[in-house]
This record gives sequence, C-alpha cells and structure tokens, in this order.
Amino acid sequence: MKTKRTLKEIYQVVREGNQWKYYEHSTCPTIEELFNSNHTSTDWVKTMFRDGEKLCVFNGFTNEVLLCDRMKHTISVYFLGIFIVNQIHPMKERINTYVTSKGIEKWTYFWFLICLYHDYGYIVENDKDTYVPNLLDLDKLCQRLNVNSEVLSIIHYDNSALATEDIINYFEFYRSQKQPFLNHGIIGGILLYHELTKNLDNIISQKKQQEEIFDDTNFAHNGLHYSINHKDWYQICAESIILHNIWFAHNKKDITFNIQNGLTKFCLRRDEKLWYNNPLTNLLMLCDTLEPIKLIGTTALTEVRLNANNNKIRITIPKRMLDNEMSRYKENMVSLKKWFKIHSRVYNGKNNFTITFTINP
Repeated sequence: MKTKRTLKEIYQVVREGNQWKYYEHSTCPTIEELFNSNHTSTDWVKTMFRDGEKLCVFNGFTNEVLLCDRMKHTISVYFLGIFIVNQIHPMKERINTYVTSKGIEKWTYFWFLICLYHDYGYIVENDKDTYVPNLLDLDKLCQRLNVNSEVLSIIHYDNSALATEDIINYFEFYRSQKQPFLNHGIIGGILLYHELTKNLDNIISQKKQQEEIFDDTNFAHNGLHYSINHKDWYQICAESIILHNIWFAHNKKDITFNIQNGLTKFCLRRDEKLWYNNPLTNLLMLCDTLEPIKLIGTTALTEVRLNANNNKIRITIPKRMLDNEMSRYKENMVSLKKWFKIHSRVYNGKNNFTITFTINP
C-alpha cells in the first residue's frame, strides 16, 4: 500500500483534479479557506446547489449557526467519498453500474445531492426551542416546515424489509424518549425530495406557459437539463439520506431493547451486516463513520493519515489525539465491522493507532 497522506493532502488532490465538480461552472475555494469557518463551509455547499438551480432546498432556514461544524464534516465526507471511489475500483465499478441503470452518466450527481445535504436536517434537530420533539409528531413537524412527507410512502427503502410505517414508528419512538430528538436523516430526506420536486414542477409549469410544444421528459432550462423523470432520482437521494441515520441493533442488549419497544424491524440477525443495494448509501454510511472532523475537529486535516487502493482503506491517527471525545472516533471505527459489511484489522503502535478496512463490494 502506498505512503499514507494527510486528509488535507488528499483533499487538495481531489480539488485540483476537479473530481468534486458536477457542474462545469462550479468553483471551489482552497482547502484552507473551505474549512476555515462554518460560514465558509455552508456558503460553498449552498453555491454547489445554486449552480444546479437547486438552492431551494435551503428555503426557510436562517439560524444556520445550529449546524455547528456539520458542514465542515459534510464537505470532508464529500471529498473522502470521491477519493475512496477513485482508489477502490470494485466500488467504483459497482457505483457506475448502478447509476447507469438509473439513466445517469456521472455518479457525482447523486453524490453531491446525497452527501452535501445528508446532515442539513440538523438545523431542525438541534433547534429544540423551535421544534420541540415531545410536541411534534411527524405530521405536525411537516406542517410546521410546510412540506409533505409523501416521499416516505414512495421510496422502497432499498428493498429492505422496512416499510413507511416502520420509518414513522422509528421517528416517533426517538422523539418521545427521555432525551428526545427529531431524526435529522428522516427530516433531511423529506426536505430534499419535497423542495426538489416542487422546484421541478414550478420549472415545468413555467415552460408550459412559454412553449406551445413542450416535452416534460426532456428539456433544457437556463442551460441545465431537466425531466419529469428526475423525480425518480430525487427519490434515490432522499432514500440514502433517510437510511444513513437509521441504526440497527446488533448486540443482545440493544436487540432486546428494540424488540421490547416495537422496533423489531431494526434488529440485525446473527451474522447479518448492513449492506444496501444502492452503493451510494453504503458509501455515505462508510464515509460518515470514517470521517474524523465530526469528532476530532479540523486538526484532523493535518493529523489523520489515510490511504486506499484495491479494496483496502488504511487510517492512522496519533495516539495523543485519542483522548476524551476523540476516543469516540476510534471506537466508532473499531465497532464498524460489527454492523456494517466490512472487515478490519487494528494495529496499536507505540505512537500511532492504525486500522485497515477491507471492502468486498
């Protein structure tokens, strides 16, 4: 395996190679600028959506300070995913096969919509004064947000055993606990699908008023391609965002807890591991766990080293960084193989902690 590079060095390579870019006219600040502040990070994510005339997904939210460092984490996940896919060819082949079957040429279209929005629901989850969990069931929350939750009954939850009522039960259970919360993944998926489909419907309505002969399955608007069939793509993106924050019990204690509380569908059977048919959902869950800024902070850019090739990812962290909250990062990586379809091997050196993951997509 080649020499490991810092995350910053890796992200610089991804940025300079324009591998992050779906829209040709998009621009990207330097890595230093991108991670300099929450404001800079949030602005860049919004710019990416603006370039695709999809800025509507951020409508109605002004208190973005509630996102804390989530947008830095989001961008880090985005760049990390691109790097991993480019290095692990079996994963790249599987993703390309999947997106081609959905009628799209570049996998980064799905990745930018899924990844750059996957944690935006935190703006609701973290605002417990405005959105009080115990007072807002999912229907009331959607009314407050002026969105509908139709996507929950449209998507197929990646051909899992889950159904719409299971997702609603999961949401309702956790909003009514002693430490209640509104699930940001479920919220994010609903928001993305609602806003993107509304935006598409509005554009189609405008075009129909302007043109006598109009094909809503294939048309251009402001230099971008649109189709009524893009709603199917929005479903795929919403599904990934929803599933990324649905956790399945894998040990005896948690399985017993879930069964006792009506969450039997959210239990992994013995030797069962999560691995969805949509490889982009798997990529999001993998990178969301491996990405260190969420728990370590931006010092991870220069302290954490990583390499990937063939079907292996190796991460090295200085042991001096694995104290207090930072130790959670190590624990999350070590426990990943218990619930996700991946193998790992740990090496505890004198100064560094190293973990190697093997993926068989």
